Amino acid sequence: MQFIKHFSEIEATALKRVGGKALNLGKLVKAGFPVPNGFCVTTDAYRFAYQNASEAGAVELPPTLVSDIERARGVLRTPTFAVRSSATAEDLTGASFAGQQDTFLHVTPDALSAAIKACWASLRSERAIAYRQTQQISEDGLAMAVVVQEMCEADVAGVLFTVAPLRADTGLIESSWGLGESVVSGALTPDSFYVSRKTGAVLERRIATKSEQITRTGVAAVPASQQDIPSLTDAALKRLMALGMQVETVYGRPMDIEWALADGEFVLLQARPITAGRSESTAEAAEIENHRQAEIRALTERTDPHGTIWSHHNLAEVLPAPLPMTWALMKQFMSGRGGLGTAYRSLGFHPSERVDADGILDLICGRVYVNLNREAELHFAGFPFAHDFD
Repeated sequence: MQFIKHFSEIEATALKRVGGKALNLGKLVKAGFPVPNGFCVTTDAYRFAYQNASEAGAVELPPTLVSDIERARGVLRTPTFAVRSSATAEDLTGASFAGQQDTFLHVTPDALSAAIKACWASLRSERAIAYRQTQQISEDGLAMAVVVQEMCEADVAGVLFTVAPLRADTGLIESSWGLGESVVSGALTPDSFYVSRKTGAVLERRIATKSEQITRTGVAAVPASQQDIPSLTDAALKRLMALGMQVETVYGRPMDIEWALADGEFVLLQARPITAGRSESTAEAAEIENHRQAEIRALTERTDPHGTIWSHHNLAEVLPAPLPMTWALMKQFMSGRGGLGTAYRSLGFHPSERVDADGILDLICGRVYVNLNREAELHFAGFPFAHDFD
């Protein structure tokens, strides 16, 4: 029975002893990738603890394990640790379990035992059980190991998909200031970059307003000067994409990688193969593309010969994604014959027949936009009024 394995000691055949997350970290370390130092509390410890649980079901760390953990954490160089679940059915080719089991950051030495027990307990959480049932994963032999790592104080962090959905020649990088939990959990909207797999060039970027970040002390405000600028430079994105491609080469398949940038250097926090659940199947991809092409055709039909501009306007905040009944009411209200048109007419304006019939709003991919061409026709039918888009 072996309760502790350092990352460098984890063999490729050790899945049942260390779980998927630790197995992948061990593989990254042996391949020479930059990974924060750490160790794994093995499934031997989990099984021993639960076999010796009290009659009331209380689980405690055996004294031998406590001593082993004290020795193992003595080589870690940070005052606090990242503690992550590593189940035997986790981070595999067919099921990622991303977010299904617990992770704890900035764990102090005094709280380490409690964090390990909480990771063990998360194996039997409702969401983890439901996920296993959905994925048709057997409960036989299921066990939980726990990863304990040096805590990385990230300046920027996020995720990298070496193959972006529906874009086989492109990688997708999502990033934000501070710790990566905000990106992984979806708590904050990150920057998104589509990067060429071959050259590392940035093909497309979407820069979010990043007003908050997660730090060691909790959620903190981002300085105003950093809120609307890219969290990664093009040079850094190229370096990160190259690192991701090296990981993909080692695994021989597209990868989902969690990373951090600290003091100008990238480190890898986790890596897992992109599963069927995180990468659309051929049928799903075809269905998505059909929907996309249908939206393009609908937009083309609504486009004026000289071009049309749609704007989020303030509706992006107050009505981001309306349900069908809300959309039907708003579309009518914001037309020449609805409440908005009535208000304009009471002020002496005369909306066009097109605004009477179609209003000034369009629903594009489930989101509301103001059609600025038709919006100008709220004033006087037949007059060549238009916005100066330049």
